[in-house]
Amino acid sequence: MGQAVRSRRLELGLTRRELADKAGVSERLVLSLEQGEATGIRLDKLLGILGSLGLSLYVGGGSSTATAVRQASASPQVSDEELTKCYEETYADFVAESLSDAYGWEG
Repeated sequence: MGQAVRSRRLELGLTRRELADKAGVSERLVLSLEQGEATGIRLDKLLGILGSLGLSLYVGGGSSTATAVRQASASPQVSDEELTKCYEETYADFVAESLSDAYGWEG
């Protein structure tokens, strides 16, 4: 993930500071993410960074292709309501898929 963020940032000609300002996060967080050290990053912060770069995040599990969590939009800012909805849908999909894979549960 960090390499993709760094590559896209450089492709767009942005400094870390510019990306941080655009995403509403600290420059240190951008650096940590690019270096693969942002292991505890909040989902809203990650989505803000990715959205600022015009990137999307996809989460897949088991044998499914992928579940779209968020499509990048022109605006890097995402409402709390949108983030909550994305998180809840992704979590529900993940749980259902995990149960299906582990126990053959369909639901």
